[in-house]
Amino acid sequence: MSRDIDSSIFKREVLSVNQWLLSDKVYRIMRDHPLHYNVILVDLWAFKLSKNKTMTNEIVENLFSKTILSSYNSMTGDQDFLKDYVWLFAQNYSIQYDSFHCDSYPLSIPFPISKLSNSQFVGCRRPCRYYQDPPGPCSFKYNDEFLWGDEIEYSLIRFNHENKRVQLCLKANEILKRFQQLNNNKTISELSQIRFHAEDCNFVIEGIPLKPYHSHPNNYYYVQSNMILRREQIQKIVDKNEFLMTISAFPRLGCAACTHSEYKSDPLNSFESSICCSDHFKTSNHSTNNLSLTTACPIWRGYLSNVDRRWNILSRTTDDRTKEEIENNILHSSRYSSVSCYLSQTSQIYNDIKINIDHEVYQTLINNDCPEGVARHFAHLFLRDPLYVTDEQVYPTGD
Repeated sequence: MSRDIDSSIFKREVLSVNQWLLSDKVYRIMRDHPLHYNVILVDLWAFKLSKNKTMTNEIVENLFSKTILSSYNSMTGDQDFLKDYVWLFAQNYSIQYDSFHCDSYPLSIPFPISKLSNSQFVGCRRPCRYYQDPPGPCSFKYNDEFLWGDEIEYSLIRFNHENKRVQLCLKANEILKRFQQLNNNKTISELSQIRFHAEDCNFVIEGIPLKPYHSHPNNYYYVQSNMILRREQIQKIVDKNEFLMTISAFPRLGCAACTHSEYKSDPLNSFESSICCSDHFKTSNHSTNNLSLTTACPIWRGYLSNVDRRWNILSRTTDDRTKEEIENNILHSSRYSSVSCYLSQTSQIYNDIKINIDHEVYQTLINNDCPEGVARHFAHLFLRDPLYVTDEQVYPTGD
């Protein structure tokens, strides 16, 4: 966490930090003053070191690179460094709290609570009484209208026609850096409509529209053209024998020499982080029908199988239950599995699956007026270990 020690700590900041710590976002960025227009303020940002090792290692490597740092010798060198080397990762993996510049940063959200006074903005220098600014135009901006968007995960595939070999191409980071350069130089006007960012593995790039779509029906006309534009822009950068494929799982994933260049990894971890999540549906009563639309994975590790839906495979690779938990039926399913119960009060009659719970957690929630169905759900979740850790995270190889 980067912060000036001469600035006051207000409840507004504390609540924002706690909200970020409970989220799955890697970075936290704050802008709470008209002059906080930089993408990342050097004294108001933070990131979780253990959340994404690849991002962390690259940032730390750049941060201690004498060659890179020597090019930043102005008064704004620290801000420029964050823009050039951190913003690439942070822009789509962060919670951005913004009071004044939400139009420039469409993924930003308001602070959890209002300022105690106009002079007490996050990051103000003590005693914080010399600044009298209005609350800011971005308060509760996103409560006014429903905003939505899409994301597509593109697998980078390399064709070697001479040797009749098809491999996953490990150059997503290289492509993302190229796009960052083009964005900085503003050499391609089309990039003002789209955005790309990293995924868990170096052969997948995720593409999204730069700004969310609005609720007006005419916004639906932009979706397909934006998707086409994303594919075109990536295809211009990759080599002539490299192509994008939107597939649920690469058929030879986990086989020897399935990547270019060759990368040896734990097979289960490769599966878990590399299968495109094409069947994430948030409404459980519709998920069964929707999952049938994703039966697109009949080949696993080069073998034709009788399994054609990726969710069961993903569920097994993330099954971290102990032998005791399985044999005593303490936890009846993997960490990644179908939901065990409905949360709505009107749907409690459908909760016909018996689930074990942490009774202390359950009673604490009930005593604090939590609905019974929700309390039972969270008390069941708290039976699991809070963290999911792979072997590679415990014993890093340095690759």
